[in-house]
Amino acid sequence: MLFASVAILRFGGAEVLEYTEVDASEPGPGQVAKVVLRDDLPGAVAALTDGRGFDVAIDPAGGAARRASLDAPARRGRLIAMGNASGADDVPSRANELWFGGEGVLGFNPGALSGERPEAVSGVLRQAVGAVLDGELRVDVGEVLPLRDTVEAHRRIEGGRTTGKLVPAMEQE
Repeated sequence: MLFASVAILRFGGAEVLEYTEVDASEPGPGQVAKVVLRDDLPGAVAALTDGRGFDVAIDPAGGAARRASLDAPARRGRLIAMGNASGADDVPSRANELWFGGEGVLGFNPGALSGERPEAVSGVLRQAVGAVLDGELRVDVGEVLPLRDTVEAHRRIEGGRTTGKLVPAMEQE
């Protein structure tokens, strides 16, 4: 769902800023406007938007990344909390600051939605897969790893040391 959300925003002309916990100075081809270290996110957003802040941030990581996202919205900006991949404790928001700026924090749980309304999710997923197959949307594959390296792939993901998708591949015999 996160891939589909970002891809649709990009397809609609949005500039996409990706953050990471490791130094990755080059974004995936055609994917994002810029890749920055998570701790530099508020400054990078300010530079990219001439100080205005982001309109929409989609945060699947939680923790420090969510805190950084909460510090960088435009007036009437929205943060969509879409997971807690970091496993970090909850990040409190400041209700008065949200109110003064007309900002919002929304939760989106694709797993819960697919359980409640599978017909809605399956239709959107079919459209997203169709757009990928037609070449309208592109998946940023960071690296293809042999299936035997799945444990290492999980270590990289859990450690925040990846950009793009890690794809397991069956080995040819």
